[in-house]
Amino acid sequence: MEARAEVRSAPGSQTVTYPDVVTLARTFGTPYRAVVYRLLGLGCISEADGKDLLRDNRLAAAREYEALFGTESASGASRQGAAVSDESVHLIGEVARLAIEAYRRQVIKKGRLVAIAKQLNRRDISEVKFLELAESAR
Repeated sequence: MEARAEVRSAPGSQTVTYPDVVTLARTFGTPYRAVVYRLLGLGCISEADGKDLLRDNRLAAAREYEALFGTESASGASRQGAAVSDESVHLIGEVARLAIEAYRRQVIKKGRLVAIAKQLNRRDISEVKFLELAESAR
């Protein structure tokens, strides 16, 4: 006897957040706002989500996130210390994005998020700043 099952995504797992938009903007070399408007035009996000992504606090968080985890700024910060490869810079940004997403989905708690921030081993990112960025994604 066969049984069919359907797996549904967890509620909120399809939410597009500012780190997602920053990653898309970086990938395609376009401004943050342009990505939000393109996602709206494609019907990938709702009008309410678009307005939320363009709120002043989200824009500020996106600028900060890009400054901390963007390829150019992170490689510039690494030049001050030991040389770090582009792959390492990208990996640090991906770990940060995934940690923020896990915190947003309430898969990890503040303590684990702070531990991840420490493991990123970046002097320019305090645990408090990383927590603020994660809170902004909620």
